[in-house]
Amino acid sequence: MIAATRPIKRWLATPAGWRLTRPLRQSACLVLTYHRVSAPGDPFPGMPAPTFREQMRWLRSHCRVIEPGELLDESAFARTDRVPVLVTFDDGYRDYLANAYPVLRELGIRAINFVSTAFIDTGDPFWWDALFAAVQSTPLRAVSPPWAAGTRFDLDGGGRAEFLRACKRRLKELPEDDKAGELAVLAELLRVDLDRAVAGRQTMTWSEIRATRDHTTYGGHTHTHVIV
Repeated sequence: MIAATRPIKRWLATPAGWRLTRPLRQSACLVLTYHRVSAPGDPFPGMPAPTFREQMRWLRSHCRVIEPGELLDESAFARTDRVPVLVTFDDGYRDYLANAYPVLRELGIRAINFVSTAFIDTGDPFWWDALFAAVQSTPLRAVSPPWAAGTRFDLDGGGRAEFLRACKRRLKELPEDDKAGELAVLAELLRVDLDRAVAGRQTMTWSEIRATRDHTTYGGHTHTHVIV
């Protein structure tokens, strides 16, 4: 199915395809949201850096990339072939500095990056990154967590991804104050040292944030990224 849709996606990305789909676009302005932009060898998944560059170049050719302060005014205008697009990022990941910001600077695109200030202050990982690292690095081949009602997850093949999804669902449902404790219990179950599993600082520092301000507007994404 994925392979079958690729020719359609390529056609939609052509100037003719973009013009013909104009009646289907319901908004006068589009907002794109990114999180991680990854390079080969990065320990966490993300959009490959070459794909991000290709997308930004496509936007430059076919759309009108706007700055954050223009969003409200641009949303009020009638739809056009060169639809206005705002590029946004969440979480302030360090790979923004390494892999996304150089592309934005090269192409003259200003993005907005929403950061959770506690993680910029401390450099601590987000719980979902610590969880991903723990599940990826566990030496166990199968696990039966006490909260899974006897379900046994085979960590070989696709079972690892299934287990990760189940853990994410459980942690999201917990109160914020309980997440760290549950993550520690899970790491012990998986026989993983979380400090060693997470490969260094994942968010930018304040000095790195200041260094990107020529092509980046920064906004708040709560202090501790509370999920409600």
